[in-house]
Amino acid sequence: MEIVDNVRSRVMIKKFNAQDKNKSFLDFTSQFDNLITVKNGDSIVLNEKSKTLPMLGYANSCLIFNNKEVTIIIDNEQTIKLNKEQLPKYKFIYVERDKNHYKIEYTNNAKSFQ
Repeated sequence: MEIVDNVRSRVMIKKFNAQDKNKSFLDFTSQFDNLITVKNGDSIVLNEKSKTLPMLGYANSCLIFNNKEVTIIIDNEQTIKLNKEQLPKYKFIYVERDKNHYKIEYTNNAKSFQ
């Protein structure tokens, strides 16, 4: 995994005790107004109605173990499996929705939600 060296990223990692190389942040950003369920291995780490705040472009987030399978279920209908090979390389994974299309961004830099 690349060293995360921007200030925002370091602060987030420390605040949420995510220094462990097997932990990453999963963030849901724009265009959500849905029940989002995140399964991480055998555990459910998120299961709640999430709505994007228009001024921030942010809906919800959770910590995941990036060495386990991650499945996202939207409204108990649509299933998204994250790339198991990509997960351990990145601290931040962003999920964006545009109607029924989803964009997954893997990065080592935390985004700003203002």
